[in-house]
Amino acid sequence: MQQTLLHDPSALEISSARNYPYSEQQLEALRTDKRVTFLLPKTRTLAASVRLQATNTTSVFEGTDAELLPSSPGDPLLGKRIEMRLAKLHAQISSPDIPVVMSAHLAEHMHLQPGDTFVMLIDRHAAGAAKMARIQLNVAAIADETVTSRFQLFVSLPVAQAAEEWRENTNLSSWQEALTLGEQKAADFLKARTPKATWPGFRLYARSLSDVITLDRDLTHQGLSITSELPRVKTILNINQQTTHLFHLMAYIGAIGFAVTLGTAIAAKTERKKFHLASLTFLGLNNARIIPVVQTILLATGGTCLAFCIAWGLSWPMNRILHNTFLQDETSASSINITIAFALQLVAYIIPGSTIMAWATTRSLHRVSPWQGICNS
Repeated sequence: MQQTLLHDPSALEISSARNYPYSEQQLEALRTDKRVTFLLPKTRTLAASVRLQATNTTSVFEGTDAELLPSSPGDPLLGKRIEMRLAKLHAQISSPDIPVVMSAHLAEHMHLQPGDTFVMLIDRHAAGAAKMARIQLNVAAIADETVTSRFQLFVSLPVAQAAEEWRENTNLSSWQEALTLGEQKAADFLKARTPKATWPGFRLYARSLSDVITLDRDLTHQGLSITSELPRVKTILNINQQTTHLFHLMAYIGAIGFAVTLGTAIAAKTERKKFHLASLTFLGLNNARIIPVVQTILLATGGTCLAFCIAWGLSWPMNRILHNTFLQDETSASSINITIAFALQLVAYIIPGSTIMAWATTRSLHRVSPWQGICNS
């Protein structure tokens, strides 16, 4: 649950707040920043507005208005579930039906499912005349409902750029010409070429919540107008810090209680058996004093193993019950975390505790002479 909260893509997102000519050098410097895990440029807001229709609709006045948002493989906003689908956005942009990823709310509004086709209309005005590009699209996948509540189409960067070229470059006579220009400009960016070109915006994701704070500060100091979830990020980090302190306090109290309980039990057993142990020393068993130490190790190890088995056994049904609530990699990691905690507990508590118990037991038995064990037997 904690990892899901700390790795929420919307909390890690930083995007430009307004259209501004960002050079490819600026965006490349941001993309190669160690604090940034993903970055894509955005097209102009007006150029990204399109109208969507069913394939059998003939009137241009009917349909649903939506927004184009560039995406590519590795986009944290869409997640790993549709990673393979994102590859199709780039591989099949020249196909008759361009693949796209739809937001869940848009797909529900248009009653579309993966595999369905529909039409995207992009209009422009040149020399007093209106011209409309009619592009057929295919639903490659539908994003999760938590991704966005807006009517958005996630398309490849070339398609998004082609829509802008079609609207602003009136010399283009067809959509295919606009798509070719869009592919060229997108390739310059995706392949880390840096010609003298600009993009009107960007969308990036930080590697961690702490990186969001530093990136927000640095970009603001550069005079860039950006939007981020900075107040929410600070709240999440504060909650995480407080809960971490609480869990550490609980662990320390448990460790102290474990040590006190174990020490008391071993001390009581040693006191009851000190004459028997002295008798064994009298009979020639010089290592009789290590018997309480062995008992300490066995008792501590046995108790820890029992707790480990209970935790391991409960983790499996909990993961099965909460399989659809948590991410797959997070539920599968819980057993690994239990194993690591078990190993750390063995090293941190049992070995030092056994050493302390050995020292205390040896000092107690030194006060009993071997002949006293025979006399009191």
